[in-house]
Amino acid sequence: MSCASRVSSPACHPRRLAAASTTRTRTKANQSAERRGNIGRVIPDISRRLRCAATSDASRFPTTGIDASFDETFCIMDMGCEHTLRRLSGTESDVTALDELLKTAQFETNGEEWRDLLRRTIGADGSTETTTGPCTKHSIRATGVFDERGILVGVCTSISYGAFGHLGNLVVSEKYRGRGVASMLVNDALFEFRDEKCKVAWLDASDMGLRMYENIGFEKRSLITQWSKEIKGGDAGEGKGNVRTVNTASTTDPATTLGGIAADQTTREEFAALNAMDTAVFGADRETLLKAWFDTSPNEFCVVDKDTGYALAHTRGEVVYLGPWGFVDAGGGKRNATEREKFVADAIRKVEDDASRKGGVKKLVAYVPSPLGIQNGMTYPTFTSSEGMDIALEKAGFTPGEITTRMAMSLEVLDGDVERQLREPGAPNETLAVASLDLG
Repeated sequence: MSCASRVSSPACHPRRLAAASTTRTRTKANQSAERRGNIGRVIPDISRRLRCAATSDASRFPTTGIDASFDETFCIMDMGCEHTLRRLSGTESDVTALDELLKTAQFETNGEEWRDLLRRTIGADGSTETTTGPCTKHSIRATGVFDERGILVGVCTSISYGAFGHLGNLVVSEKYRGRGVASMLVNDALFEFRDEKCKVAWLDASDMGLRMYENIGFEKRSLITQWSKEIKGGDAGEGKGNVRTVNTASTTDPATTLGGIAADQTTREEFAALNAMDTAVFGADRETLLKAWFDTSPNEFCVVDKDTGYALAHTRGEVVYLGPWGFVDAGGGKRNATEREKFVADAIRKVEDDASRKGGVKKLVAYVPSPLGIQNGMTYPTFTSSEGMDIALEKAGFTPGEITTRMAMSLEVLDGDVERQLREPGAPNETLAVASLDLG
């Protein structure tokens, strides 16, 4: 079974930004803010001409004073005035440039995955025009800044899930850092989320980016711990337990395929069950992504137990990521605690076994959420299920590593009910492992 949908999503209309110098940008931003009647400190913003729905409170999103326009040259302080800003497409050159820049930040990448996902949003020919309106589901974007030689020097990836959006990879070449490129790219993504009616923006911040995101307006909500294990061929256990897996069939009838690989009726029903469980846990339907991840899973790894939970894995470079994993509502699920523990342990053994058979895989990684551990009068998720995931991973030989901070920012005003604005979507207490730090 393949999980990559072959149906392209409608592309979003790109929004254009009025080109000018840095000084002129600040002046225009202040004048624009004053015209809107803002009171107090005026924060420079990117002044833009919109092809999509206009936002009424653009000045809420702070940035340094770079003024840019899609596919038109603009200036960056001390770096010249021949830079361009545009959406990356699924073309070979764009995917290669994205891979190379992400690797400078030690991000594991999968060119095939990005090529497939970007083509769904923008179109294989690079077209960014559509007559069907802006994307509101699985609207995956990578926005890049290119220098005068056409080299990608900054990129921000983002995805809209309808009610909320997720900011992914934000990477800027070392010599361009501190010049407003990162803030400009983040704010472009925030404007896109607003145009697509997203109410909250989410991201996972490293220690390096934490202060910048707080300055923009993001607030801490939880922690994500990276668990990892080096693997070698032949050292994984053979036991698979009593887990149920999604299996492919030999038929090649197009009517019975998922993403181009044969799948029988049982397979499609199992995947539908997985998608339904993930939608409940994650808080949005991301079938397109689930299928794309399955395309890269080791040995077509996918565990579905309708009474317990689900587990999927995907590969990027030499790493297999365990995620997304989640439980059926612990209160309504039919399994007791012991059976749920066995489900997790069996799934970990199976994915390690499958990954050890896949050539080129050297490491397993799981991103496990945990409580923030602060008391400030707000309610935070307790992630009751993920504690068991930590224990199971440790027993399986995984070690904890880098901790990132999951943050949220409201994109609407709700009469001061900050807690309701930033509340986690879905069922966070049933989450075992998140899929990735760049796609949620």
